[in-house]
Amino acid sequence: MMGGMRDFLLQTLSPEGHYRILVVWPRKLLVPVIRLIDRTLAIPDDPAVCVLEISPGEHSSRVWRLGRELCFAGLPVFDEGEGRLRVYCPRPGAKTVYGAFQFGETISPDAETLRNLAELGDHKGIADLIGEVNYRLVGEDTLITEGALLRGSKSYISYATYELPEGAELVSA
Repeated sequence: MMGGMRDFLLQTLSPEGHYRILVVWPRKLLVPVIRLIDRTLAIPDDPAVCVLEISPGEHSSRVWRLGRELCFAGLPVFDEGEGRLRVYCPRPGAKTVYGAFQFGETISPDAETLRNLAELGDHKGIADLIGEVNYRLVGEDTLITEGALLRGSKSYISYATYELPEGAELVSA
């Protein structure tokens, strides 16, 4: 069992007290997100979760549009300031998600499909393509992650439990 806040990646509020997530809240998150008592968001620092840092460069409007659609589909995407985005995604789909943000370059067929699904607003198709972290809440204070699923099958196997701090809640399950 994991213990303490060192097992979580924190996403603080903006100086104005707003969430930095691009869309609050999609129906089903593909990666577990915890809301702490002070409203800070926390994502388990789990092997099934990849963190991508995206700097948009000259394609900022396209990057932000893609980020918003991915967030609607259930990927936590955060505004890191100065145009940068932080994306938390299931390990099986990380390469595809990263590739989709590479505008002006040749990308894989899966990354191109992801862009097309985002443009069409096909959130189920996005989730099917990039997968989801397999997680559940046990009781009120224990989060269990069991790897990641891709198209309904386990594609990345890991197991961890996380004790949630007092007053914390799972944002979506």
